[in-house]
Amino acid sequence: MKALAAVAFLLVASCGGGASAGPDEAVESFYRAFEAGDCDAARKVVLRPDDLDCTVVIESAGALAAEGIDLDAASFTPGDIADSSATVKVSWGTDDPEVVEVERVDGAWLVVIDSAA
Repeated sequence: MKALAAVAFLLVASCGGGASAGPDEAVESFYRAFEAGDCDAARKVVLRPDDLDCTVVIESAGALAAEGIDLDAASFTPGDIADSSATVKVSWGTDDPEVVEVERVDGAWLVVIDSAA
């Protein structure tokens, strides 16, 4: 669960570039880029790209799979959408889903990350 904790540390459960069709796709794209160690791709789907520490992304490549987390088996479910803010519930197959907040800017949904991370 260290990899999941590293990703969760970056994400804020508040409101959340690359164009994405929906908030769930932005969150899934972020996790896939994170798992691949692709900081450039991850930065395309976050609200404040400069706040994303590429060292953390690169060092965490493959960490989800190493902990038995299969992104293809995870579910990314959009929650309430209010104006330009939305939530996405990420279920890893456990009883403790994660809620990620995203924000729509110029038509693109972007993941909100913790700038203190």
